[in-house]
Amino acid sequence: MERMEWIVVTQDPAKTGQIAPGRTVCLPGARNAAAENAGAEWLLFWQENLTPAAGFGEAVAAALDEAGADTAALAPRVLPSPGDAAPDPLTLELPWASSRCLLVRRSAFLAAGGFDARLPEPAASRDLSVRLRGQGLIRALPAAAALAPGMPAQDLNAYRDEVLGKARLAAKWAPFGAAMRAQAELWQAVRHPAHYPGVRRVLAPAAARQLLAVWPLLTWRLGHRALFKNAPSPLGSPLEADLGPNEMTAPCPKGPLVSVIVRTHSRPASLRRAMQSLTHQTYQNFEVVVTEDGEDTAGEMLRTEFPGLRIDYRATGEHVGRGKAANMGMNRSHGALLCLLDDDDYFYPDHIEQLVSRFVAQPDCDLVLASTMALEADVVSTDPYELAPARLRPVVFDHITLMDLCVRCRIPVSGGMFRRALFEQYGGMREDIDGDEDWAMWLRYLRTARRAVEDKADIARATSLCLYPADPAEAARRAKEYAAFDEEMLGDPRLLYTVTAGQLRRWREQVHADREHLRRVGGLEAAREDAQSHAAASVLLASDAPDDQPLTLTAAALRADWYACLLDG
Repeated sequence: MERMEWIVVTQDPAKTGQIAPGRTVCLPGARNAAAENAGAEWLLFWQENLTPAAGFGEAVAAALDEAGADTAALAPRVLPSPGDAAPDPLTLELPWASSRCLLVRRSAFLAAGGFDARLPEPAASRDLSVRLRGQGLIRALPAAAALAPGMPAQDLNAYRDEVLGKARLAAKWAPFGAAMRAQAELWQAVRHPAHYPGVRRVLAPAAARQLLAVWPLLTWRLGHRALFKNAPSPLGSPLEADLGPNEMTAPCPKGPLVSVIVRTHSRPASLRRAMQSLTHQTYQNFEVVVTEDGEDTAGEMLRTEFPGLRIDYRATGEHVGRGKAANMGMNRSHGALLCLLDDDDYFYPDHIEQLVSRFVAQPDCDLVLASTMALEADVVSTDPYELAPARLRPVVFDHITLMDLCVRCRIPVSGGMFRRALFEQYGGMREDIDGDEDWAMWLRYLRTARRAVEDKADIARATSLCLYPADPAEAARRAKEYAAFDEEMLGDPRLLYTVTAGQLRRWREQVHADREHLRRVGGLEAAREDAQSHAAASVLLASDAPDDQPLTLTAAALRADWYACLLDG
């Protein structure tokens, strides 16, 4: 039996048929027939406008050699991509995968029943993923990349399919009440659709025909009670989230040496998991510099379990504090670029590559910021390290200005990468406080650091995962603990910035927009209560000052002005 057969999916009826040995071209509805007639162990569903990146074949061959019987499908990455499901950073397991580029074990595909032709994309891919997961795991294959011609804006037909697909998916999988609510939401979309020319002329007739499509899906579950009862929901769960748009157009395998700075303290089981996420990195030119704050508890584990990683591990022998442990690691590092990973956080497979690619594209940049994913979970065991996860959510900010960053730390410790020159000029983290030490470092760097984008994260895609307490009481305790350091840290006289009057006006406009958003969603009063204890009179800028007038402001003054803007009006 052949190892793999290509099934190229096209929308053009004239292209349907056999075009070359092992490469079948078919319309979406004919994919199941092509799979049944294939003779290979694995099927590669391939959207016709994709091209394989360098090394694609080798990466796929290696993955197939390593794929165990528990693997039903492998999902190579597509660059760029409008959004991908977040994989488990340790096992690379995916909740669902797109059929744009998907390797499926033929036996698992046939046992799952193939694609449901009654569902448009992306609902058909989610539906198939749920049934495939009954046959085995779906895993990300980040080492192999397929290149798309670009990231097109969603068109009217894609919007129609998305709206209809959600309703049909709910009819097939959701509890009956939720399925009925989904149909009502479809008609709400007809009444208040997204703004496309002629959208109602397209969406309304499709919604009217929805009843004919929904009843077979509702009755389908009657003959599949066990599958319906046991299968994970394709409609999204607290632990399923989208990483966000991928703007990389091609892999970035080469670039400067990156130093990943890891600080840990007597948590070898937790550290093991953070290190495991580094073994999946698509960018290979990096070193790992680990500083253990205290006695050696992890050295032997790192040497024996991670021989493939370039690791410099040292224990301090006595407790020196979080800030000093990080600084000791940065002092020992050799990379032109530095980033940080705490022992209870994780990098997604393309984290280092995504950030390095931005430095390669923007050689004048000093600091690159990426979005992150927040995992709300409680630690139920430290050895073995076990979590009780409750929610996974992307942390994406519409804007990250200097003023924003003087109010709260919007850069998780794993969310930034910076040039070594910043560390050499300004030093690292503060060593005299037990919280906000990384925030203080970011604010010092922002005095002169050049950013590619002044007021946004450079990478909207979530590239790392940070752990947060799920228990509200523990979260409140931690917030109170860190708040005790805020005033001391923000009062540092070294945090002095020169900005223009025009910049400050733009930042204030963004705060005003945030205030109106909070008013609409009902969160303004709580925000104002918080602001009352922080705001000072806003006297930073005369209304008639020219845009190019320079202003020298402290971090504390910028924070006070932010709160004053929130209270204004």
